[in-house]
Amino acid sequence: MRLAALLIPYFILIGCNSLSSTNTKFIQTTDPSSVLVTEEDITEIKYNVLKDIKITVKKPSLFHEDPSVNIVEGKLKLKAAELGANAIIFVRYEDVGVSLMSRGAITGEGKAVVFIE
Repeated sequence: MRLAALLIPYFILIGCNSLSSTNTKFIQTTDPSSVLVTEEDITEIKYNVLKDIKITVKKPSLFHEDPSVNIVEGKLKLKAAELGANAIIFVRYEDVGVSLMSRGAITGEGKAVVFIE
């Protein structure tokens, strides 16, 4: 009887808790400065493609400097590092230029890959 008196409040408290069963993946990030960027394929090292990534850097106003390939490359490295990538392959840059909706922009895209040991 004493055991029942102890277990009843326990089960009531457990029933009040909401359990969440999210499928959380922990991704080990990489140092962005160590991410290799190449316009070619890497044939010397085996790799797995993590994801296609794309970044667009826009000129905020007429008075700011035009975006550069170096800025786009840095942002690509940041995004790839967040995915845990070691490199970005098949990188392409496109100068979007000036339009009605943009004062100038450069887009960079490629495949984020992780090396297989």
